[in-house]
Amino acid sequence: MKLNARTIALGLLFPIFAVLTLLVLSMAQASVVAPDVAGYQLSAELLVLVTPLVALVMNAIGSPLTALSKRLFNTEGVLTRAVHTVIIVLITLVVGVATGALQGAPGALAIAAVLAILKGFGDYARLKDSTTAGVQGK
Repeated sequence: MKLNARTIALGLLFPIFAVLTLLVLSMAQASVVAPDVAGYQLSAELLVLVTPLVALVMNAIGSPLTALSKRLFNTEGVLTRAVHTVIIVLITLVVGVATGALQGAPGALAIAAVLAILKGFGDYARLKDSTTAGVQGK
């Protein structure tokens, strides 16, 4: 598959737009409610900062688990993405139950899960592209 400037631009614009949209939704939800999570009242500003950080942590846990399941069960393509999504959802539920965020800030937790899934897909695509470029000698 030959990449041109238009393909690259579209490939970059969608994830950026998705992340910005989710951050705006997170800020909108945070401005409405100040949830009680793990016994602490979170301000709107703190919730906006914590949501992407939680996504990074969930992705840091979920990506290696996805790679392990890919190696153990020989999954490829769409099935690997589905496994990654299921792993992130399970991590989200565990984090939500452990911290009480499912009752206090379910919207922020859902946004963190979507960000983690998008980051995982992006990391995998970047790794695959760089590996392909290295093999082809570019």
